[in-house]
Amino acid sequence: MSRSTSLEDIKYEALFIQEQLVGTDPVKVMAAYERFQALVDRFYSENRDIVTERQFRAARDNYDYFIVLVETTLNRLTAETENPEG
Repeated sequence: MSRSTSLEDIKYEALFIQEQLVGTDPVKVMAAYERFQALVDRFYSENRDIVTERQFRAARDNYDYFIVLVETTLNRLTAETENPEG
């Protein structure tokens, strides 16, 4: 799987669990939160060369920030692919 494809997979999975993170069933919310944190961990492990540890820690506690970080990383990789010189 290419890096861009993996980022898109992470993004779509995060969007899928978004509704579950704000549900009313505490058990389902906790399960969704654990899935979210695992997704952030995966994102960071695959993108340590772009994402700082500080960004990673912030993303684990903030869903909206995480989505922005994934989008920014995806845009950066796309730009680098389209213009490898710079």
